Amino acid sequence: RVDEAMTLVHISHLAQRSPFSLSGGQQRLVAIAGILACRPNILVMDEPTASLDTRAKTGIHDLVHELRTRGVTMLLITHSPQEAASLCDRTLQMPTPDEAADMDAATGTKMDSAVNEPAETPRTTTTSHDHPDHVAIEGRTAVHPVPSPSFIASLDPRVKLVSFLALMFTAFTVVSPAQLIATAVMVTAMTIAARMHPRAMWRSISGFLALFAAMGLLNVFFVRGGRTLATVFTIPITTDGLMVAVLYTSRLAMVIILGAILLATTMPTSLTDAVGSLLSPLRRRVHTQELALVMSLALRFMPTLTLETHAIIDAQAARGGSIETGSLTQRIRALGAILIPVFAGTLRHADNLSLALDARCYEEGIHRTHWRRMSIAARDIVFATLCAAYIALLIALMFL
Repeated sequence: RVDEAMTLVHISHLAQRSPFSLSGGQQRLVAIAGILACRPNILVMDEPTASLDTRAKTGIHDLVHELRTRGVTMLLITHSPQEAASLCDRTLQMPTPDEAADMDAATGTKMDSAVNEPAETPRTTTTSHDHPDHVAIEGRTAVHPVPSPSFIASLDPRVKLVSFLALMFTAFTVVSPAQLIATAVMVTAMTIAARMHPRAMWRSISGFLALFAAMGLLNVFFVRGGRTLATVFTIPITTDGLMVAVLYTSRLAMVIILGAILLATTMPTSLTDAVGSLLSPLRRRVHTQELALVMSLALRFMPTLTLETHAIIDAQAARGGSIETGSLTQRIRALGAILIPVFAGTLRHADNLSLALDARCYEEGIHRTHWRRMSIAARDIVFATLCAAYIALLIALMFL
C-alpha cells in the first residue's frame, strides 16, 4: 500500500528522505500519500493544490482522475472555479454571508431548526455546456446557522484592549468590601456579556485561581491587626488578616477572569492589529509593526508548545516514564526525557515559522494590508463609557 500510494503521487524517489527535510509541496504530497495508503472509499480534499507549482498541480489533478476511475468518492473544497470545472462532476457554490442575508430578505425562506435544512428546495442549473453533469445550486444551502457574536466579542479590539487593561489595573486598588462588591458585579456582567459558560471559565482559570488562593491565604499568618479569631500553634488569625487574604485573592481572581474573557473573545490577529494601531503614533521611534508581530507569534506559539508538551508527556507515560510517580531521581530523568523533545520541537516550529514569514514577505518596516478594517462604533463608545463610570465609582468608594 505504501509503495502504491507513493507511486500514485510520484514521490517514490523520496522514500528514504526525512519528511522534515522536504519542501512544503513535497510534505503535502507525503500527507496525501499517507491517506491514500489507507485506501479510503471517501476522500475529502481541502485546497489540495494551494501553493503548489504547475507541475505539482498537474500531478494532483491526475491523481484525482485516477482515484475517480477506481470508484473513490471525492469532495473537493477549492477557491478556484477553473479547478472545480475541470475536476468535479457537480459543484456547490456557497453564498457569502451578505448574499445569504440578501436571499433571506428576498425569498423569506426559513431554516428548519430541527434539521437545519431550508424550507424550500434549492434550484439547480447547468453551468457548463461542456460538462452537462456540472451543476451549481442557487438559493439557500443547508448549513448550520452561525450564532451571532457576543457583545464583548463584537467590540473594536482597540477599545476592548484598552478598557480591559484599565479594568485589570484598577482591580489592584480594591481595598474595601464596597469596592469588592462593585468589582464582583462588574466581572459578573462582563462574563454574561461575553456569553462565557461558567464551566468553561473554571477549566481555563482553575489552576491560576488555586495558586493565587494559596498565596492569598498566607496573608492570614502575617497580618496582626484586628481582633484575634483563632490561634494556629503560636500564630494568631485576626480579622484584618482574614480581610487582607480575601481582598488579595479576590483582586487576583478578578484580573485572571478579565484576562480569560479578553483572550476568549478576541482573536490573536485582532489583538496584534489593535496593538499595532495603538502604537502607530510611535512608529517613527519604535518598530510598532514588529512588536505587534512578536506578540502575535507569542500568542500562537505558546498554545502550540503547550499541546506538544502534553502529547510528549502522554507518549512518555505510555512508555512507562512519568514525572508523577517514582523516586526523585526517576522523576528528574523523566522530566529530561520530556524537555529535550519539547526543545527540539520548539526549534522545528521556529524554523517552519521563519520559512512561512519569508514566504509571506514579512520584512522590517514593510507596509501590511489588513483583511478587516477597525472602526469605532456606537457599542464601543457605550462600553468605554460604562468602564469609565465603573472606574469613577471605585474612586468614589475609596474616599467613603
